[in-house]
Amino acid sequence: EALLKLSMYYQFHFRFCNVRRGNEKGHVERNVEFIRRKAFCKRDRFPTLDGSNVWLLGTCNRLNTRYNRDNQGKRPIDLLEIEKKQLYPVPPSFDCGQMEQGKVDKYSVITYATNRYSVPDHLVGKMVDVKVYPERLYCYHENQKICEHERQYSRHGWYINLDHYLYTLKRKSGALAGSQALASAPEDVKHIFEKYFAHAAKDFVELLIFLQDHNYAFDKVHEAIQTLKRTCPHDISLDKIQALCMQKNIVYTPKENHDDQILQQSLAQLKELSLLLDY
Repeated sequence: EALLKLSMYYQFHFRFCNVRRGNEKGHVERNVEFIRRKAFCKRDRFPTLDGSNVWLLGTCNRLNTRYNRDNQGKRPIDLLEIEKKQLYPVPPSFDCGQMEQGKVDKYSVITYATNRYSVPDHLVGKMVDVKVYPERLYCYHENQKICEHERQYSRHGWYINLDHYLYTLKRKSGALAGSQALASAPEDVKHIFEKYFAHAAKDFVELLIFLQDHNYAFDKVHEAIQTLKRTCPHDISLDKIQALCMQKNIVYTPKENHDDQILQQSLAQLKELSLLLDY
């Protein structure tokens, strides 16, 4: 059914072959084998899927921009530009996401395919809509996007975002140090907490809420701390970090110098008087 919808949307036809009978579609297999040899003959290990896709795209771009005798001296990319005139206009991307629903449990997580994903803690006990894609999950409540997660294919895992528990931790800041939320946080966040806020968990939670309310990236905290280390390295506090974060967003607009305007008008009047008096 999904393939039928996709083919109707993009206006293409499909034809199946038998299982494990690559000879029935030899032309397709040969094209894939050609690209595989060109792209992965020297390197076939990558740290991430995105890294392999970037490598493959670079190989395709290199092949498409070189001259080929079989193409009458033209590059494949040039021939594609000619063919584009005969193609249908590109439609908007086909949304292949699968809609699911989940109830937020007392731990402020939803469950999908045995894995648990966190959502903001004010939604405990409520139903949320989950749009599932091969690589990401998007969560909605009352048609408003509330969060997103990278989709995981493990089983029975917990994938927690510290920002989703800030208002709970604000009431119980002492639980932050040993929480799964902090353990799942990025390394730079844990480093800042352990080095500067290990004995002031409430201030650290307030700092994260401040960043969330102002839509600031955590990089601003790093910048503020670097500034404080140069000026007052022994007094790095919540108030000073907040002040520096706010200060870096103030755009200075120089005021007009009214004295210059008065001076110009005075000079113009003196010039007119000089002409009248013939000086």
